[in-house]
Amino acid sequence: MEQSINESIEKAEALRQSILKKAFEGKLLSEAEIEQCKAAADYEPAGELLKKIQAEKLAKEQEKKKLIIKKKSKQ
Repeated sequence: MEQSINESIEKAEALRQSILKKAFEGKLLSEAEIEQCKAAADYEPAGELLKKIQAEKLAKEQEKKKLIIKKKSKQ
């Protein structure tokens, strides 16, 4: 039983590596699947998503700075 578990763990790790390799090569989806995703109403290119994330991060940092300044001015 222990040997079976170890073999399953090894197979799972090999599968994980295979999936990661395909992901980095851009081969997880077929061309048809990619086009279907792009046609979806909620599709957003990665570049646009990254811009939104950066803007949100910047806004949070600015909000923290404002709170710090308010706290210091009250003291």
